[in-house]
Amino acid sequence: MVFVALAGAHPTDNLIVLQNTLYRSYIDPVDDPAHHACVMMCEPGQAARVLLRSDFAGSDFMLYANAEDEIYI
Repeated sequence: MVFVALAGAHPTDNLIVLQNTLYRSYIDPVDDPAHHACVMMCEPGQAARVLLRSDFAGSDFMLYANAEDEIYI
């Protein structure tokens, strides 16, 4: 009997909305095999843009809004 297991990595992904702006943690570029984490932001009527990108492979950012005008990354 032979068992084959496939494994793959996936980014941690979360989003928050703060003062009408959406912030999402993901990877940049989206198909990055090295998994460089980023924080994207998107304001109404605008395309999403990268706000912050990690210099390290295999990284993740988690987002938390602890007040009406503060984000913990």
